[in-house]
Amino acid sequence: MSYAGDLSAVEFDALLDQGGGPAVVVHGGAGTPPELDPEPFLAGCRAAAEAGLRVLRAGGSALDAAQSAAVVLEDDPSFNAGTGACLTAAGDVELDASCMDGTALRAGGIACAKTIKNPILVARRVCDDTPHVLICGDGADAFARECGFPEHANALLVTKRQRARWEELHALAKKHGGDAVRAGKIGTIGAVAVDAKGHVAACTSTGGTPYKRPGRVGDTPIIGAGTYADDAEAAASSTGLGEAILKVSL
Repeated sequence: MSYAGDLSAVEFDALLDQGGGPAVVVHGGAGTPPELDPEPFLAGCRAAAEAGLRVLRAGGSALDAAQSAAVVLEDDPSFNAGTGACLTAAGDVELDASCMDGTALRAGGIACAKTIKNPILVARRVCDDTPHVLICGDGADAFARECGFPEHANALLVTKRQRARWEELHALAKKHGGDAVRAGKIGTIGAVAVDAKGHVAACTSTGGTPYKRPGRVGDTPIIGAGTYADDAEAAASSTGLGEAILKVSL
């Protein structure tokens, strides 16, 4: 039993070929500037993988494990998800997340949420407790409150680093227009897991692209683009430019 950080790619593929796991693998998003110290990102990914592994060791499901790993990354301000997510052009945070259970192709997601600390937990409730797959905007925030999640002030999701970054992008937008702004770091977090029974699951969460238009939705909450899991095939969580991923149903 291990997580991918302990294994080479060949060893990890062999583990899956032999019947499944348990195993969990996480990512902290594409586009991290090379000048940044990688250690906080590596430490965050390791902590997330270990959280997922603890669930698997206790006999938990693949979806529970992937969710636990995603929560750790959402709570880590180093990553573009949950607390520390990038800001929209309006200067606030809008969060997207989705999850999928490969056992019965169950899935749930939320988009453009503003008052949720851990969007992956609400996406899970969409999956478990509603006939829907995706709930957006005010409806997502209202659903979270209905489920008993406390309303989380949007300002508490904003870090000093992301506010400073927004100020830089806002200055560029004043010169060139908001749609002309192309920020370097994209980011998104994700986790996939396979449990002792060979079932697979995936979770993905993000704040989207920096200085995006309010209401913009990328690939993350879209099943079949940002997240997918099927016991007959595999599980996957995407990261990158959402518009490009959506166009090819990556």
